[in-house]
Amino acid sequence: MQLYRAGKYAEAASAWESLAADLAADTAQDDSIAAANFLTNAAACKMELGLYRGAQKQAEKAIAHASYHLSAHVTRGLALRSLKKPAKATKAWRAGIGAATDRSDVAALRELERLLRDEGAPAAGSPPAPPSTARGPRSPQADMSMMVAAAPVRETSREVERWAATQVPQDVLERARGAVAHRTGHAAVDDAIATGYLLVNTGRLDQAIAAFDGLLRTNPRLVAALLGRGSARALREDLEGSLEDFDAAVAAAPHITDCYKRRGQTLAALGRLGDALRDLDAAVAIEEQGASDFDADLYHQRGAVHHRLQDYRTAAQDFALALRRDREGPRASQRPRAEAARTWNMRGLCEAQLGLVGCHDAFARSLELDATSRETWLNLGQAARDRGDGDAARRAFRRCVDTDPAFCRAHHAFGLYAYGVGAFGEAQKHFAACVARARSRDPDDAAAAVGALHYAVLQRAGRL
Repeated sequence: MQLYRAGKYAEAASAWESLAADLAADTAQDDSIAAANFLTNAAACKMELGLYRGAQKQAEKAIAHASYHLSAHVTRGLALRSLKKPAKATKAWRAGIGAATDRSDVAALRELERLLRDEGAPAAGSPPAPPSTARGPRSPQADMSMMVAAAPVRETSREVERWAATQVPQDVLERARGAVAHRTGHAAVDDAIATGYLLVNTGRLDQAIAAFDGLLRTNPRLVAALLGRGSARALREDLEGSLEDFDAAVAAAPHITDCYKRRGQTLAALGRLGDALRDLDAAVAIEEQGASDFDADLYHQRGAVHHRLQDYRTAAQDFALALRRDREGPRASQRPRAEAARTWNMRGLCEAQLGLVGCHDAFARSLELDATSRETWLNLGQAARDRGDGDAARRAFRRCVDTDPAFCRAHHAFGLYAYGVGAFGEAQKHFAACVARARSRDPDDAAAAVGALHYAVLQRAGRL
């Protein structure tokens, strides 16, 4: 547990796996639930590392040891959801509820029920709701969300009453309160702020907004509540409401980096890129004045805006700065592997758009950190195709489609590649898949589908 708390997730996973293996080797005793606990802990470590397939496998081993160990079902579903398999995740959580016995953890059972509610999956047999496509600023303390699912149950009867209302265990609440960046020093207020953040990070956005509304009625300039409510509104795609909250946060605390960062993210989502860049520049300037744990994500966010403005050279420089901060900064300030992987991918994309051969190294570094990134496989394939390496392009496009068969743009790119090498039947198959999987609300999907239809029609007419 000390390794986990220190952020040494790989070492912690190895330790838990060794303990489980030792139990399995000891034929003199059968301690299935202990082995299941060890393997579930190993799975949680792999989730932190972004190794979702490994987490899924460890959770399944835990279930094989003790099917009534519901925390393993929780983690298995979370891993499947991270692998972009929402239907299988829902099925895993339903299986957990079905496996519950009088020996099962009531807290884990409630967590399974909550996950199914949040996924919009009511009774067994009903099709799951499609996953949300909401894109907004990451809410504060986003890495606290895993603690809700994995927290042990050590509550007194009074604490259980609090959890019944908010579904937040007391020990998790204490850790969340300690992680709140803008504490007031008043325990009751800081508890309310921490609860609001946990509600945001566990998808209960309406409850979170209501909690922050109550705080802001008493103190309209409470920065932590403004940032929390703004993040919840952004996740609900209420970007104008989110912007109002972040405007108020900047007015109340113009010295706080997070106020400018979140307003900049929201302005970028609204397409106001010049305004977004000014806010992110302001956030970087404040942070550079002396923060020992510099927020490397600031450089990533600013780089993303430069990329949208097609200033690829400046964007690549910002992504490089983010990665250097990860490498040189204190461990506590380093970003999760999945975030660093996205930065390597964006750096590679900029280098590809500048015609630099080094883009392939950047994509490879990204995939070392997160081999499930469909965007990175797609970008790697397109870069290989552009430099004339057909075999490498085919391998990358195949991995991209295998990673997410519903990824419309992957089928479009694979179709273009196949057509270019004369594999017309294969091209037609991928163009048809692209059109079938396009989501009408996604402009990238729509553009890919139009392109696929164009090639398919011309191919059938014998004009290509």
